[in-house]
Amino acid sequence: MDQLLVQDLHKKSGLPLELIQIILRYTNRPQPKFLLEDVQNYYHSLIEIKDMYYNNWFQIEPGEHLNWLENDIIRYANNDRLTNSGPHFKMLNILSRSLMHKKLVEFPIFNNITMSVNTVINIFWGLFTVAERNKFLEDGLN
Repeated sequence: MDQLLVQDLHKKSGLPLELIQIILRYTNRPQPKFLLEDVQNYYHSLIEIKDMYYNNWFQIEPGEHLNWLENDIIRYANNDRLTNSGPHFKMLNILSRSLMHKKLVEFPIFNNITMSVNTVINIFWGLFTVAERNKFLEDGLN
């Protein structure tokens, strides 16, 4: 790896040298197109859905739109069933995509472990497929 490039990036960005070296290794190893499209969809659709909820719920307390979004995401993932009745097969299927939760029988939401609203939104939005995100956006617009 070109050490001058690494040093230059370190000076300009302030990032640790080790991190820059890891990032540069990925630039020489392109990722599959479907993965890049998924990342782009995640980023753009998350901004879109947060804006949509903000515009619909702005008159309520600050941040309330995120509470509504979290609730709707969990409801959608649980096949429109209340979570107090336990996770639906659809929810378990979505959660099984997470390496973090593969070994858990149930997701922390059902075990009364608290996470921030943003964390829950980001986890589920990341676990949704592009088609699921698009369906959620489409349903939200209707």
